[in-house]
Amino acid sequence: MHRNIVAVMRETDKSEAIVSRTLSVAGLYASGTFTVGFLLGTARELAVAPALGTTTALVVELPIMIAASVGIGRWCLRRERPRFAAAERLAMGAVSLILLLLMEDLLTRALRGTSLSEQWASQTEARLALTIAGLLAFAIAPLIIGARGRADRVISGQ
Repeated sequence: MHRNIVAVMRETDKSEAIVSRTLSVAGLYASGTFTVGFLLGTARELAVAPALGTTTALVVELPIMIAASVGIGRWCLRRERPRFAAAERLAMGAVSLILLLLMEDLLTRALRGTSLSEQWASQTEARLALTIAGLLAFAIAPLIIGARGRADRVISGQ
């Protein structure tokens, strides 16, 4: 019985470490991508959109933003040892998406006085589709990035 309790405690400690590590890396991935997005979004709104229109500006920005997300995600995943398992990378993407949306909502409220949902409601269908596509790419990027090489090994080192 004592051995079972010790085994459960070890598994709990291991699970807590995995969750903590996943949340930490998700925060880093979301904040890094948010920072790049803020800079690109500012350039898009102030320079590109007046010249090309808002939808075309978003079409220009989106591949750059996706590439930046992939680069930031790759950096976040490479600095962690042992490598993240697929489920952890999926959780990282989901948590990062939630954090990114929270940060965007706070920024939208601070700068425009509206919520993110109100901003999205005012967008054209094309812009909203592009925005959602970019967010989905951001969320699944960690899963896809880490699928190469040793990253799919189980966290226990097997």
